[in-house]
Amino acid sequence: MDVVSIIKSLAAATRAWREQVVGDLLNRGCNDLSYRPCTGMSAFGWILAHQGAAYDYTLNMLIKGGPPKHPDLFYLYRGDSTDKGDWKGTLIDEINDYFDSVETDFLNWFATA
Repeated sequence: MDVVSIIKSLAAATRAWREQVVGDLLNRGCNDLSYRPCTGMSAFGWILAHQGAAYDYTLNMLIKGGPPKHPDLFYLYRGDSTDKGDWKGTLIDEINDYFDSVETDFLNWFATA
């Protein structure tokens, strides 16, 4: 398996996990981004947004040496006691659009690098 195939399979696994968890929670009527699973995981919004931010940071800041693609979402988490993990009122759709956008950019760049 070549490197591009490995990266694509890891991205696909991340996407599949995210879609399963989001689907399960939404099917149960949970759209509260501050929701913390009983496993003690971080808040739902934090996990979703950080998956997108990982792509954004890797491609746009580390590789390209510029600012994040969506600084309004990338820098939204304050990481202090005033943020309870609700992602400051950001909608799930906005976070999903962010993830989709930066994932596509990352995979397209990687396939041609």
